[in-house]
Amino acid sequence: MNYLDSLLYAINQAQEAVLQCLKSKEAKVVVKQKDSDLTRRVDLIAEEKIEESLKNEGIEAYLISEETPIKKIGEKINPELIIVVDPLDGTRNFVNSIPFYSISIAVGKVKNEHSQLSSLFIGVVKDILRGDIFYAVKGEGAYYNNEKIKENLFYEEDKPLISLYSYGNTLSLKTLSSLLKKFKIRVLGSLALELCYTALGRLDGVIDAREKARIVDFAAGKIVLEEAGGVVSNLNGEPIEASLKDVKKGFNLIATKTPSFHKTLLNALKS
Repeated sequence: MNYLDSLLYAINQAQEAVLQCLKSKEAKVVVKQKDSDLTRRVDLIAEEKIEESLKNEGIEAYLISEETPIKKIGEKINPELIIVVDPLDGTRNFVNSIPFYSISIAVGKVKNEHSQLSSLFIGVVKDILRGDIFYAVKGEGAYYNNEKIKENLFYEEDKPLISLYSYGNTLSLKTLSSLLKKFKIRVLGSLALELCYTALGRLDGVIDAREKARIVDFAAGKIVLEEAGGVVSNLNGEPIEASLKDVKKGFNLIATKTPSFHKTLLNALKS
C-alpha cells in the first residue's frame, strides 16, 4: 500500500473541512479545556475528517492525536502502523483570522503502540490557506509542492532569521538579549509549518524553549526538515527521544536548515 498517497488524501480532506469552517462562529467554540489547552470544534472536525479518510483508504493503525486519546482504526487487533496527527496546528491563528495554520500527519511502522519518535518514517504538512504541501519519506528526501527541496545556496548578508518561542520558560534575560542582538526574530504560530519553512530556507532556524512543544506539533515537520538536510535536537544538541504515547509531554527544540547554523544557535544559547 502507498501510505504517502493515503496521507495526502486524508490531509486534503481535512483541509477542505477546515476551509468550510472559516466563517463559522460555531467552529471556533471551545468544546474542551484542560489547564492551558483549549480544544475548539474546528479541531475535532479536522480530526474526524482525517480518521474517516484514513478508514476509507483501508488504513489500519494506532492513531495518536492532540485532541483525543490513542485509538485504533481498522479491524486488526495489532496494527502495524502508528499515525501521529495534529489536525490543526495554529488554532489560535485560525480563530483570530491570521493566515498561518496547518495540518500535519506522520506515520511509522511498528509492532505495537509502545513506539518511539524515531520510528516515524513519513511526514506530511499542509498549509491550509495557501495549499502548499510538504512531505518526506525517510531516505528519499523532502518535497515542496511535488518538487524536491534542494540545498539552499542563497546567502543573506543580514542577520539570520529565526522563530523563537520563549514565553513562559526559564531562559535568562541575558540569553534573550543576546539572541535579539544576533538574530532577527519571528513567531508565526504553527510549529509544523515553521519547520517546513526552515527546510525551504525561508527561516534559518527555530528555537522552542517553552518545554511545550508536543510530539504532534513537530513529528511530521521534523521528518521534512531532516530529509531536507536540516537538524532537529533538544537545547543541549542531543536527539529528541520520546515515546509516541507521551502526547501531552512538552519538549524544547532547536531546528536549523544546516548543521553549521545548528552549532551557531547552540553556542548562542550557551553564551
